[in-house]
Amino acid sequence: MKQLEALILSHASIADCCVVGVYDSSQATELPRAYVVLQPSVENNNATIDMISKYVEENVTNYKKLRGGVRIIKEVPKSASGKILRREVKEWIKEEQRLEASRARL
Repeated sequence: MKQLEALILSHASIADCCVVGVYDSSQATELPRAYVVLQPSVENNNATIDMISKYVEENVTNYKKLRGGVRIIKEVPKSASGKILRREVKEWIKEEQRLEASRARL
């Protein structure tokens, strides 16, 4: 994951990022998903997300592609020492999956 983060951070449009694995039950595996903070001059739209995905796709092997997607966030959660709090990001994913499951039942 750190290799993907380093690659994403090398793009001029990205201010900060965090990459975590998202479990996909249909494939029974974790897929990499990037949570990125954009530079202030970059617009938050689908074209930007596609640009980030394409940039990663061109520079990594198949299994490292961002098949879990790209999410734009305001800031990456960090501890006082600057370490990324991945457990908080994992909680976001659990909440998102819980909401999707409740919508699927309706």
